[in-house]
Amino acid sequence: MKALILTRVSTVKQEDISPEEQEKRSRAFCVAKGWIVVDVIRETITGAADLDKRSLEGILKREDWDVLVVLKLDRLARRAKIIHEVAETIVSQDRHLATVVEGIDSSTFAGKVLLPIFAAFAEIELLYISERATRGISGKRARGFMHLPRVPRGFDIVETRPDGSRVIAPSSSPSLVNYQQERRFAALVKRWQTTQPWVLAPSRKRGGEN
Repeated sequence: MKALILTRVSTVKQEDISPEEQEKRSRAFCVAKGWIVVDVIRETITGAADLDKRSLEGILKREDWDVLVVLKLDRLARRAKIIHEVAETIVSQDRHLATVVEGIDSSTFAGKVLLPIFAAFAEIELLYISERATRGISGKRARGFMHLPRVPRGFDIVETRPDGSRVIAPSSSPSLVNYQQERRFAALVKRWQTTQPWVLAPSRKRGGEN
């Protein structure tokens, strides 16, 4: 059979399973099955993205493959609805979906039974990821941490803590050159007055004014 391999990461900096590792293990899987790899599609996009934003739409329209191979089902997508939609389309085309880790093969009865189970797990993990991210941001905000790339114009670093984090506050004599900067500074000060202290997390590169 002709196999098409799909790899996916959410961001280029994702420290989960790299596209290279996904491809390597998927290729080994195909060799063991005796399948010929016709192409490898790499995506850098969240697994929660709608189907029309994914390479999957183009993949499903191609006619040069018999089985779509992904390392794990969550590399296909992290929403059960999308996984089911893709799987149903593939089966209706008399083709197959296979995963390396879970051992899912849509051409078998066991694969058809396991597919919805692992699809649900993929979506549950997405909810956990979102919850952890929200909790992390909320916790940092509660401790005064701001998600800023650098010190805002008109603010000064007034304290550098032992852990490298920096406390910032409005300057007594801000260097503002136009109305737009003055307006932004006034808005930031108003916000700072109700949410201080503002602390920038430690950074290898010290932030300067923008």
